Amino acid sequence: HHSDRTVEYVAPSETTPIVFDLRHIGAGGGSFNLTVELALLTNLGSNWIEDWDRADKRYDLSSGGQVAHPTLSLTAPSDLSGSPNTIDIRAVAYDSESVLVHQTTLQLDLEKLDTFAPPMVSIWPEAHDNQYANSTGALDIDEGIPRYVEDGIFTTFYLEIFNTGFDTDQFRIDVKQDSNANLQFYDNDSGQRIDEDEGDGTFHTADLDRHTTQTVRLRIKPSTSRDDPDTGLIEFEIISIGNSTQKARVAFTIQRTFGIQANVVYDCDATPFGHVKAE
Repeated sequence: HHSDRTVEYVAPSETTPIVFDLRHIGAGGGSFNLTVELALLTNLGSNWIEDWDRADKRYDLSSGGQVAHPTLSLTAPSDLSGSPNTIDIRAVAYDSESVLVHQTTLQLDLEKLDTFAPPMVSIWPEAHDNQYANSTGALDIDEGIPRYVEDGIFTTFYLEIFNTGFDTDQFRIDVKQDSNANLQFYDNDSGQRIDEDEGDGTFHTADLDRHTTQTVRLRIKPSTSRDDPDTGLIEFEIISIGNSTQKARVAFTIQRTFGIQANVVYDCDATPFGHVKAE
């Protein structure tokens, strides 16, 4: 497998290109050329479409060290219920006299996905050492634990959005609760601010290829009103634009802090005795 993995992904009515590395590991020189014939051994059924980048599925390797990159494209049916869990691809090598000299079989697992799926979302502090929230629930994180934000300034967090779907997708960040805090979103790679979309009032990510992550830098400044509670919930809903029924929720609690405040009322070493000099 060109990407050095043992799993490929298929989704209803979608096409999966599978790229292979085909390497001549024998001797060098023109007299050692090989012709390698590839074949998909697994019977997928008539509702699948199998397409190779070469119609004859034969690839020439003229000398030791030469590499070819055959591509098999599989187009899945709309119903994957009867699909196999693995596929086998056989490579048979012939020398210049058409004598079979070697054959091998590669097996790949097939993982079935929906075209669009709920994203996996997590929230991290700026140190990126301990997750504050995770949409999968697998880590059993208590969203009520206070995460400190300083009064009057922006504190940085990271919102990571992973596209678990099969196809390229974009996601909307819908702020469900903000506890009257000021929230700002930035693309962490480009540094560009993500503004609120005028059409739907949410914040849109970039296009994410399947199984890729966008890191959004989240800046939070707590409410400027002392009448508001110092502790409040921040809650987001992350929604697939490809299929709005696919969404994830993530939330955590912020705690407004004011640092240490002190008021000097008496100084025993002052002159005159007990006098406090303000500068």
